[in-house]
Order: sequence, then C-alpha cells, then structure tokens
Amino acid sequence: AMEEDEGLGSMPFEAAVALSRMGWHEAWRASLKRAERAGSLDAGKPDGKKAVVADKDAQWHKARAAKAAETWNLLAPKWLDKPRGAKEGAEVTKALLDCAKAAAEHTAARRVGFISLIGDPAKKAERAADEDALQAWQRWEAAQSTLKEHRSVLRESLADVASNLLWASGWHAANSVAEAEVKVMEGKEEDEDRMQEFDDGDEEGEGDDDEAEGDDDDEDEEEKFGADYMGSSDDAVEDHIAILSALPSLFWDDLVPWQGTRLHLFEDAAAAVAAVEAISRVPTFSGPFPRGLNAIRLVLREALCTPKDPLGDMARAALSRAEAIGLRVMLEVPAKEGAKGEEWLRKVAQETADLKCVRAVALPQAVVDFDGLKGLLAAVRTGGLTQGRCQIVLLAPCPEDETGEDYDGWSAEFRAMHSTDVASASQNVLLQDGNVLLERPAYIPSKEEGGPEDAQGLLDAASHVGDSAQDMGLVGSWNLVVPKGVKFKSKDGPSLDWYREFGQRLLGSVQSAESGWFFDAWERPPDAGGEGPAAQFGLKAALEAGWLDFAAKDQVLAPTGAKHTHSLIYLHGFMCDGYSYLCEPEYFYKMKKRVKKKKSSKSKTKDDDAAEDEEEDYEPHPGLKVVCPSAPCRKITCQNGREQPSWHDYLTDLDGEGEDDLPREELEEVAKRIHELLDREVAAVGAKNVFLGGASQGCAVALHCALTYPGGGLGGLLGTMGHLLSFTEIQPVWVESKTPVFVYHGLADTTMPWEKWVGPSYQRLKDAGVDVRITTEEGVDHADGNREQAWTRSFLTEVLRPASVKTVGKKADAKKGAKKK
Repeated sequence: AMEEDEGLGSMPFEAAVALSRMGWHEAWRASLKRAERAGSLDAGKPDGKKAVVADKDAQWHKARAAKAAETWNLLAPKWLDKPRGAKEGAEVTKALLDCAKAAAEHTAARRVGFISLIGDPAKKAERAADEDALQAWQRWEAAQSTLKEHRSVLRESLADVASNLLWASGWHAANSVAEAEVKVMEGKEEDEDRMQEFDDGDEEGEGDDDEAEGDDDDEDEEEKFGADYMGSSDDAVEDHIAILSALPSLFWDDLVPWQGTRLHLFEDAAAAVAAVEAISRVPTFSGPFPRGLNAIRLVLREALCTPKDPLGDMARAALSRAEAIGLRVMLEVPAKEGAKGEEWLRKVAQETADLKCVRAVALPQAVVDFDGLKGLLAAVRTGGLTQGRCQIVLLAPCPEDETGEDYDGWSAEFRAMHSTDVASASQNVLLQDGNVLLERPAYIPSKEEGGPEDAQGLLDAASHVGDSAQDMGLVGSWNLVVPKGVKFKSKDGPSLDWYREFGQRLLGSVQSAESGWFFDAWERPPDAGGEGPAAQFGLKAALEAGWLDFAAKDQVLAPTGAKHTHSLIYLHGFMCDGYSYLCEPEYFYKMKKRVKKKKSSKSKTKDDDAAEDEEEDYEPHPGLKVVCPSAPCRKITCQNGREQPSWHDYLTDLDGEGEDDLPREELEEVAKRIHELLDREVAAVGAKNVFLGGASQGCAVALHCALTYPGGGLGGLLGTMGHLLSFTEIQPVWVESKTPVFVYHGLADTTMPWEKWVGPSYQRLKDAGVDVRITTEEGVDHADGNREQAWTRSFLTEVLRPASVKTVGKKADAKKGAKKK
C-alpha cells in the first residue's frame, strides 16, 4: 500500500502482530522490573506466597519481547526494504524497536514504584524516576526523528499509528501495575495509619479539583518533556481500547467506515436481490467520501440454514448480487459458543472466503467470555476469513458504570474486557486475534429510564445518541423510534419537519463513530415487535417518508421556542462536514442555568459520596435557525489527489508558513451556493438578522462569501481559527454596511499562526474601516473544539442581545474606557 512519492501505508499482518507483541512484552517487562526493585508487589497471601512474583514475570516478558523482536527483525525488512533499499529499511526497523523500548521505560518510570515510599526516600526515588523518564523520552524523540526522516519508507500516518500502539502498550502495563501496587498497599495492615493520612488530606479538600490538577499535570509534563510530549494516561482501560483500535489499523486496508443497513431475509431469493440493488442506489450527497449506503449487514437465520447449506438460498443470492455491484457485506451470524456454533461459523467462512465483498463477521449472540469466544474466533479464521481480509465484530458490554462504584466510571463487565491480570499479563483473545471490532447500539432511553421528556429534549438526545459507542468505534444499530413518555405540543404528535431534524441529528451523531454504523433494518421483518410507523424501524420506509436524506447538502437546526427571527449559516473546516455540528448542537446554544449535578465517582472522596458540583447546561436561542452546509468531496492536489470534503482544492501546503494557493474558480462556485442560502434567509428574517461564519477553512470561505455578497451587509460575521484570503476584495459599499466582524483565534495555533500572517490579514479589514472585534487566547491551538464552541456561543450571545441591553453594554464599556484613559 504505497502512493506516489509516499512511503508504505500498511504492513503485513504478521509484522503488525510482531510489533504489537514486542511493545506489549517490553512494557510489562519494564513496569514489573521497576515494581520488583521497589518491592511494591510483595504483600503476602495467607498461604505465605507473594501476591505477584514480579521478578519471574519480568524475566518471562523479557524473553517474549526478545522473541517478538527477533520475529520483527526477520519480517520487517521484507517490506520495509522495498521503497528505498535495505539501508533505510533497516533504520526504520530499528527505530520502531527503539520506540517500543523507550515507551516501556518511560511509562514505567512515570507510574511505577512510588506507593510504598514516603518522606525523603520517596522524593529521592521520584527524582531518579524523573531522570529515567526523561532519558527514555529523549530516546523516543530520537527514534521519532528517524521515522520522520524516512517518510519515503514509512508513511507518516502509519508511523503515527505504530507509535500510538507502542505508547498505549506502555501506559497500559504501567497503569495496570500501579493499580496492583495500590491494592497491595491497601491490604497491608501496618499501613492503615498512612492510608488514613491520605484520606484525611482528601477530606480537607486536597485533590477535589480533578480538572485543575489535570491542567497542572499537563503544564508540568510540557515543562519536563517539551511541547511535543504525547501525554500521559492514568486509565488502563482506555489504554487497552487504544491498543485494540491501533493494531488492525497497521494492516487493515479497508478504512472506509461502514454505512449501511441490516438486511433481514424473509421472502425469497428474488426479493433479497432486489433489496440489495435498492440499497446500492440510495442517493448520496458526495461521491467516494460516503454519506450514503456502502454496505449491507446480512442477517443469517439458523432456521433457513442446514448443516449441508450453512447460508441458505436467499443469503447466497444476496451475496452474489453484492459481489457483482461492489457493495461491502458484514455477515451477522447468531452462533453461540460451543461445537455447534463453531461448526456453523467454520462452514459459513468456507463458503464465503472467496467473496471479496465479505469484509466482516458479526457475532451478536457471543458472550464476551474469553474461553468460549476463542473457539468462535478460531472457527472464522480456520474457515478462510483471515485477519488480513475480515474483521470480527463483537457486542461490547455497556461501558458506563451505573452503580457509581468504579473510580474511572467503567462498568464491571467492560473493565473486565479491557483489564490485564498482573500475575500473567498475557494479551487477551481480542488482541491475540488482532482484528476485532467492538460495537454498541445507539439507544435513547424512555422517560421512565431517565430519558428526554419533550420534543426539544429528544432532538438533543438524538444528537448525542452515538456517544456511548465512541469507545467501540461502530454503532451496531440505530433507528427512528420515539421513546415512550415524550410530550409534543401538537396532539397529532411530531410533524414531518420535526422528524426530518430528528433523523438528520441521529445520522449526524452516528456518523461520528469512527468505524461507522448500521440502521436496524431495511424492511422490518413480519415477526418483529414494536409499535409505531414502519419508518421508525425500516430504513426503506424512512427514506420514502422523507425522515432521512443521505443526499442533503445542508444540515439544519430549526428555530425553537419562538417564531423564526434570526439565522446563522456556519461553514465547517477542511475534512469535516455539516453533520459534525449536528452531533454537538451546543455550539449554537446559550447557557440555560446552573444545575446541581453529582460528582463522578472518580472525583468523590471516601466519606463524601453525596458531594455535588455545578455543571453548565445549554438550550437553543429562541427563534434562531442554524444552517450547517457540507462541502463537496474533491481531490486535493497537495495530498496527491486524495479525496476529502473541502470547500476548495489546495494547490500547495506551506505547513503554516503562509496562505496556501487555491483555485479561485472553485471558490466562486462555493460563493454562489452560499449566496443562495443567504438570499433565502434574508428573505425570511431580513439582512440584519442573518449571520455568516465559519471555522478554519470555513472561516476564510465565509468571509469571502460575505464580502462578495450582492445583497449587502449582514447582522454580523464570525471567524474562528481562520483568516481573510489575500485576494478577497473589500468594497466601499460593504464597509458602509457597518457589518461587525467577530474574530476568535488561538495564539498557539501553528497551522494558521496569528502573529506571522493571520493577524495581518485582518488588518486589511481594519484599515478599510470595518468594525473588527478580535479575541485571541494564549495556549489555544488549531482545531480546538472546546474553544470553538465557547467562541460561537460568545458571538451569538453578543449579536442576539436585545437592543436595549446592547445600548447599556456600550455605555458601560465607554465608562470603563474613560476610566482607563
């Protein structure tokens, strides 16, 4: 996998496994060795044995790390030598080895071996560990420099994935050993007084502000290790999730997210073929960057299969048609643990191994019990659907802890899936397989279950329905079902326009899942339960009813709480789309009120479980309509023709040194489209009640569209982390319109540096007499979503203030200015 003028973009499966195991065993060797030196795992058991024999385990991992390194050194040159020869290939091979060792030593030094020490010995040990961590980090940086110098051998994106895997492996081992140290320490009766001192400190308020402490830690890390530091971790579960995600990314070449629907088989072969063809023809807004359907999830039914025919006629016909038209297929096989389920899976794999369309097998009935699961995974692989060409998809337990007992907020079942026993520290069956994807359904609870109570609450819940699947990557199912208990103003229930927004918000939310999504069903099976319109359950009916539209160019948040009085058109940045704001509508909301909310279990002190904290809540501005257009997908010249959603092509990439060149004719095409949107909104609410803004690339495009708009001035312009294009003309008639321009930018932005050239681009507006109001913030880098969200809210709060309030504010500001003078 290599593009012109670029290095390798993927590695063979066997090499990826070797690298993963090398990083894993190096990490456990380093952490267990440091714990052994500190004696922090030496608590005795009732039978007189040690809790963990750290020295033996460290040696065990050392031997396996050496064996994995030997395999890596044998396999890596076979593909790394191809782009630039053996010499450069060998340097990259060694650099990744060095990264594995450096990550292991650095993370172990940062996390392991302190809990059994107090006073001067603890301070001395911390200083020594800091020095060890710094030296290991310097070795890491040296290895990273080698990788950067050899991008013609190993593409930067692949080097980053490999580095992230090794870094997460180091932290998983270090955090797991540190957790074991805490448990051992808590079990020592002679240390009860010491632990009580720690608890007393917490009661006095120490450690209550987790967020503030985290910020201090980040600043301290940058001071110690530099601005390029990759960051630390304190959660072994998150580390394991990162490893599980990174490993297949090293070799898996099918990175296009799943975007499809379940296809249930309940009529005949002809109907199955017709359904496949209909799914493939669902219209999409923009070509190869898929916003439409690119896959089916073919549900196999045991009742339709026999030992001699593991697929059945309908499934075979559907697969044949999908293969012919190039539609990807995920087989959903309800096989359970045991000999019968394994045999069915093996035969299904054997029958479909030659079909290129089959890219995954989902096992929804498989319980994540590692002993039973191992046989099912082996059946798929031995049947011919190997890791290099087929993912295995498993239903993950609910990640959130609803009991409030877990200090990191994970459920017991989810923690068990991603935890590693320090005594053995072996990779679990998921990592041993190497290409397993976890999924969760997107589900909105009913009012009785704590879900939304009214129509607006349900819309906001729809925007966040995919959040629970973020740690897995795939939304395994979603639908348009309205949960029970939701009240609508009309006695007739929700309107068509409401359903459209509901559907598009749901789509925007599930689109944020990295590995994609599947709708519940193309057509609801006759034997399926559930009340309500067919469009709630079946995608075919939802599309026919207009509740969903994959071809929609513009995403809309309709005005609520009042009649339509104002409109904001907001343009996204490079490689994003309008959906990215549908899943975070709070960008355009106002603060609702201060509400009391219980602290998370992580921030609670031992004797303060009922502690409460204040958290901000948001609601829509009454009467405000927000339009978020999506840019078309186009080939980007400076990225060797890769297709990305973008308002225009980039002919150059100056890497932050200046404004990149772009085809002006493409910009004019976009301006025509945005001008038509402006015309529509101006006709509805008047020019002074219409606002236009954008982020990054969208900022430059929005400013250009506003300054070239024939309709004249607007109510205000918003630009976040972007600039004014050097060729955008500033017409006197536009200056006379007195449209204010609100600019927000981070001073740590290296993509578009403020001092170097972005700030001066706005000076042109000021020199022309435009009212430009600039807000800059220290320490804020490019694409900081939290700050962009705060900036858009600040802008809307200002421009939507009643005129009387604005007048009072101006007088107050004038008084402040007079006092300063």
